[in-house]
Amino acid sequence: MTIIERIKELGYELPEPPKPVAAYIPALKVGNLVYTSGILPMLNGNLAYAKEIGGFLNSISYGYEAAKLCTLNALSTIHDLAGLDNSNRLCT
Repeated sequence: MTIIERIKELGYELPEPPKPVAAYIPALKVGNLVYTSGILPMLNGNLAYAKEIGGFLNSISYGYEAAKLCTLNALSTIHDLAGLDNSNRLCT
């Protein structure tokens, strides 16, 4: 099973890699490692979660959803740069 297949099996879909919102490189491949930076909870080009956790209307589930979106965006960025299926340690 590929990593992409595993992600789909878990009920998730990788979004398009988000565009950086500032002057930085979102992912950099160095040897057999990929470094990511500045990954935000972007959805369709907009910041989906921008408030701090624990406020009047926010809860742990708000933070969970923001973190899930950040993770999917990071995986999408890595996949765009190096291909997730070139890694053998992400979904074991």
